[in-house]
Amino acid sequence: MQQTLFPIPEKEPERKRISIDKYDQWTEIKLFLEYPAGKGNPNGDPVAKQSVRSKIMPRGKNLGIRAKNGELYYKLSDLRVSHYQPAYLEHVKKILKDQIYLLTNNKINKPFENEVHVLQLCFYFSPLKSFSNRKIEEIKAGLIVRKTTKPDMMDNLSKILFDSLSGIVFKDDGCISYAQEVEKLYSTTPGVFVKLLCK
Repeated sequence: MQQTLFPIPEKEPERKRISIDKYDQWTEIKLFLEYPAGKGNPNGDPVAKQSVRSKIMPRGKNLGIRAKNGELYYKLSDLRVSHYQPAYLEHVKKILKDQIYLLTNNKINKPFENEVHVLQLCFYFSPLKSFSNRKIEEIKAGLIVRKTTKPDMMDNLSKILFDSLSGIVFKDDGCISYAQEVEKLYSTTPGVFVKLLCK
């Protein structure tokens, strides 16, 4: 596992905080958000958006023919395909949106509609159980330990975050025209830090 020890102040930003600074036509926004803990995610690590799931369902009630063995059989015309995201992901997005609303309340008048630059995006994951106590203390002290396993950064992790920011900080993720630094790191305080430059 690649490890580098060098001081980068932005790696451990002050938690549960928002910072907004204006420079001419641009506004710099720094946010730290926490993910909810849940089944399969007891530490509240960043959650990735999953592929849409599908299931076959009857088009209405009282359809199908029940066989002697109790099984229901349907005509093909009585079935439809339903697409959905796991309920937990919707819960995660709601929690993130609620945090963003609270942090940006009375600080952002309306979502930015022009260019949005992602200057920094750091996803913090809780240390692995295999990490020694010494290594965890070193992480607390500033040791940079990058996560090199799933979930994917841009396709999955970023998508649920940008979906949560859409409509509050910026109009939609189509406004994002530039991304400079995206990282997955281990930290004793899991969450995500995002630094945006909005116009």
